[in-house]
Amino acid sequence: MSTIVLASPSSLVASLPFLVGFTPEESVVLVWLREGSIVLTQRADLPRVVRQDWLLTLWQHATAPEADAIVIVGTSSDPRVSRVVVSVAEYAVARGLVVRDALVVSNGSWSSVLCSEPSCCCHQPQAIPESVRMAVAAEFAYLGVAPATSRQSLEIEVQARVDPLVIRQLSQRGIRRPSTVHAVEVWRNRAIDETCAWLTGSPESRASLARVIAGLQDVRVRDVFLWDCASAEHDALRRVIPRLQEGVRCAPESLVAPVATVCAVVWWLLGDGARARLSIGRCVQADPEYLLGQLIAQAIAAGLPPSAWRSAAMGISRKQCRDGSRVVARSDATVL
Repeated sequence: MSTIVLASPSSLVASLPFLVGFTPEESVVLVWLREGSIVLTQRADLPRVVRQDWLLTLWQHATAPEADAIVIVGTSSDPRVSRVVVSVAEYAVARGLVVRDALVVSNGSWSSVLCSEPSCCCHQPQAIPESVRMAVAAEFAYLGVAPATSRQSLEIEVQARVDPLVIRQLSQRGIRRPSTVHAVEVWRNRAIDETCAWLTGSPESRASLARVIAGLQDVRVRDVFLWDCASAEHDALRRVIPRLQEGVRCAPESLVAPVATVCAVVWWLLGDGARARLSIGRCVQADPEYLLGQLIAQAIAAGLPPSAWRSAAMGISRKQCRDGSRVVARSDATVL
């Protein structure tokens, strides 16, 4: 993946919608760094009062011990935001981090609360040059990253929507259990081939979408697809994500948990934590007991980097994902 260099406060602030997933408002954004590279972008609602337990919550993720520096941004027109940013900066220093900058963003302009020079212009609101906004947007667009206008618009992306064609495919052909081990193997191979072909841009149809929704109900089909996603190129993941989102929107409530979990993992691999959280939230809403959904929700909440999933996936073979812990095929797969 290409590297985007954020060389100034203006470029960092212009990048926040892309790093967070939407334009943060009334928020505190922490950009965690290690050796000059961003390892996590974290957003929290702006508190009315800074309490110790709130500060502790900001540090309760897996990336915190690995970071060596941080940039803090408060976004609000409320003048009290400066005090919040200063409090977080002081806490970061007490925790051993270098605070690279501490900014307040209001009405599209930024100012720094970190600079100790009274005459420095950073104390005054600085407008972001249009050239910087355009350059940042172009670099993220090249990577296929587009922010939503707001968190509400993100939520719409995973809202259930009845699709008569998909429902008809599912109802007409049904979810049936194969009667023999051989039938299970034949179906699984076919389902794996069709699902994994999404990564290469196979033709789209509502019938195929319905079959993949049903196929992902099977643990072996799901796990092989996730293994392929973990080893896939960035472009392939970008290619598959619109189909997975459509699957999350169109899947009946009883079938949405596996699709939403897979969608969350792909967003996670792409580095889009906001959309990953919303997708896994859709899974938990539909089926709180879905085990992989629980694990992915915990990993994302803990701030684990996408490399953690890739490392775990590459620790086993594709064949192990296909066959499971036992080589003997199961006869309880679901088939469309």
